Amino acid sequence: SWSFARPVVGSRLGAMAENIESGRDGILVQPFSAAALAEGLQQMIDWPERIPIMGYAGEVKLKQNFSQEVWRKRIQLVLEAAFVEGRQNKH
Repeated sequence: SWSFARPVVGSRLGAMAENIESGRDGILVQPFSAAALAEGLQQMIDWPERIPIMGYAGEVKLKQNFSQEVWRKRIQLVLEAAFVEGRQNKH
């Protein structure tokens, strides 16, 4: 959803709970509850003016934290650290 500047409705479980800021870029609901999911979706329907604001916040978060460029840099740092550590262990 964030890649299309839309807020998400997700459960308070795992990575969703870690990444979604309820009320800012999406809505978190209780896991394993159809009623909670329905309530979260109803909140979106009831707050149509918040959808573009929350969607934009999610899109920004996605680009800042999960873009290909961000992941490429993270992987490069890990590989560089492993290379340096490997060289130090040889001496």
